[in-house]
Amino acid sequence: MKLLVISNCQGPLLHHAFLRAASRRFASTYEPIGDLQVHKLAADQAGWVESLIEQAEVILTQPIVNAKVESCTLASLRQRQGKRIEVFPALHFDALLPGTVFNTWKAPDFPFQFWEEDVSFAAAYCAGLSPAQTLTAFHDIPVLTPAQIEARVAWSVGQIRQRETEAGVEVPMSDFYADNWRDTALHYEKSHPKTAPYLELCRRFSRRFDLDDLDLNLVRNHPGNCHFGLPVKTWVKQAGQLRFEDDPGVALVDARPIPFQDVITAYLEFYATRGVEAVQAHHADQLYFKMALNTYREAFRPMARLRRAVRSMAGRN
Repeated sequence: MKLLVISNCQGPLLHHAFLRAASRRFASTYEPIGDLQVHKLAADQAGWVESLIEQAEVILTQPIVNAKVESCTLASLRQRQGKRIEVFPALHFDALLPGTVFNTWKAPDFPFQFWEEDVSFAAAYCAGLSPAQTLTAFHDIPVLTPAQIEARVAWSVGQIRQRETEAGVEVPMSDFYADNWRDTALHYEKSHPKTAPYLELCRRFSRRFDLDDLDLNLVRNHPGNCHFGLPVKTWVKQAGQLRFEDDPGVALVDARPIPFQDVITAYLEFYATRGVEAVQAHHADQLYFKMALNTYREAFRPMARLRRAVRSMAGRN
């Protein structure tokens, strides 16, 4: 049977790195004819996309509401006759990553050129902190209360559940997130899941597709969407009573571990090329940035004053 995937970046990885790799039955039964990532499609590709949809007998997709190619939307796909449509939710979860926002700098020298930015670094820079102090602030100085962390989790899970309900998905995942957020590391970034959600999707799709030969040991070591990942803040682990561990001194770039201190230094150097006023203006509408900035200034008040004075003197010279 001809299988087409229409999704964000999660679909192709689920399809090839997990389902196809973990089940010979799936690989032999379903012939891949395309993996369409809707955010990469252009309107002038509509004819090509339509030809793939026409060929497909099974379509693995997500609740796509808007797309440059309208035939990729779930509403359009649901109207197709004679096709099996299997829908799973777009997995967005950043409840345990407070401070991460979409990168809007649009700068060629932005560190690592990734989609998201943790504004904790920007707040630390504007507070006059050194790289070592920024590391301390990131991990050890709470910006939110335990109740606020719990509220973030409830909201994020609720968003997944709402998308599932509205789309009538065949394979829901909100219950998995609700049950496992304390015990399992789930995401690198908001839309980039780690291994655990993909393994669970495999289990659930194996029931949909009768994959009695599914062997998750074959894919258990795949890192998931590991483009860029920071350690979970230590104070978040404590506030949320998290029971999983990660290395607080290591970040991941394209699945490669690098010292977290090097990441911090890269961000602070980037901000230094813009200056405090520009960085504050860039993040002026972000509540977490303001909260972190005030918290860090208070926590490092004597040292921050000294560093700002040194910067001011250096500027005059």
